[in-house]
Amino acid sequence: MSGRQDMGRAGGSKPNREATRLGPAPIQRVGGLSLELGLLADHPQNEDCLHLNVFSPTEPSETLRPVIVWIHGGAFASGTAAGPVYEGSRLARDGDVVVVALND
Repeated sequence: MSGRQDMGRAGGSKPNREATRLGPAPIQRVGGLSLELGLLADHPQNEDCLHLNVFSPTEPSETLRPVIVWIHGGAFASGTAAGPVYEGSRLARDGDVVVVALND
């Protein structure tokens, strides 16, 4: 087994939605540290916010890459994994890894 799944066969389906932007943040009171650090500046909020942000290097690899799963620590009160502080494209590129961030 190669570790890769063909989502076009055996009940899987290919994604059919535009996914070029990060999803909304959970609805939260904007103030305090979030406001001071600009963690939610110009970032939409919505109740429909449970999703994964997946970042990978653009260059193909001969081997499978390590996967880092990031759960942002906002204490259910502030911030989002989709914020600029936690955006994973640089880590994916510089570390040659796949970054999966839960936007909770």
